[in-house]
Amino acid sequence: MEKENLINQIEESGQNQNRYNEKSENPCGEQIKIEGIKREVYESYKALMNSSVLGITIVDKEYKIITTNATFCELFKKTAEEFVGKYCYKEYEKRDDVCPHCPGRRAMISGKPEEAETLAVLDNGTRIHVRNRAIPFFSDDGTIKGFIE
Repeated sequence: MEKENLINQIEESGQNQNRYNEKSENPCGEQIKIEGIKREVYESYKALMNSSVLGITIVDKEYKIITTNATFCELFKKTAEEFVGKYCYKEYEKRDDVCPHCPGRRAMISGKPEEAETLAVLDNGTRIHVRNRAIPFFSDDGTIKGFIE
């Protein structure tokens, strides 16, 4: 009888240990989960960016282009690499400073989406009418990092 009690205690202890291990913060296991989630989010982001019929750019708070999607590149007849790291106002309207009507600047000030209608200028001088909507994006601590246009 005592032997059975001892066996039961050992089995219960093992079951409790297994439950603890499943719930514990295992750095290696957590890292794998985080990497999997990051990969999933990144794949979703790529699908959203690449399937949109709207031109999308992500711009930092210094007005430098972080990334752009294929639709936007087609509109300007350039590759994404030709945009990344350059100032949006130089690329979009061939200006030397931030556009006076810039919805991105207004969005970063207000913290809310802003819109503007303007004429974009292609490298060959062609002007095209565009309606821009800029949405600010924030870091984890709530500071503005830039805008999505």
